[in-house]
Amino acid sequence: MSVEQCEVLRELSSNFSYQALIAVKCSLCVMAICAISYQWCKQGVRFLVHDNTKIVFKLYYALNLFISIFHALFYMFELIRLRFDCYVVNFRTVLLSKGMGISAIIAAQYVIMIISFERVYSALFPAHFEKHSDKRLAFVLSLTMVIVFIVKICVVGSPIP
Repeated sequence: MSVEQCEVLRELSSNFSYQALIAVKCSLCVMAICAISYQWCKQGVRFLVHDNTKIVFKLYYALNLFISIFHALFYMFELIRLRFDCYVVNFRTVLLSKGMGISAIIAAQYVIMIISFERVYSALFPAHFEKHSDKRLAFVLSLTMVIVFIVKICVVGSPIP
């Protein structure tokens, strides 16, 4: 580690506005964890009719909870890290943690697309949809969409389809 990097870290650790910003972000993530958990437990997916849609929407809840937990942990780690003199995190750890959080955010949007496609399919072919729909199919489709996105973002570097 160079002297310049240590100086920057010392400046950040003594900067109240930076620490306040990180603390606010962390508290917002913790509030999001509480809100998502409360919403999931209180209302859940009872308002949905079809089992496939319920499974996909549960995945959406889980992804949002994962995003909030991951970002809250990262911001807590940042607050703790600022207390130590000249402690630098490996860049791979930072890229992995931020990349996973961003990937989960965009994957949650893909889950909404899955629900939309499922609803269109059920509207166009209602008899076939009811006859051949399966809980495993919804789970596999959701998991496939998330895995395809994560692989794509890692290989190509672009979340845009």
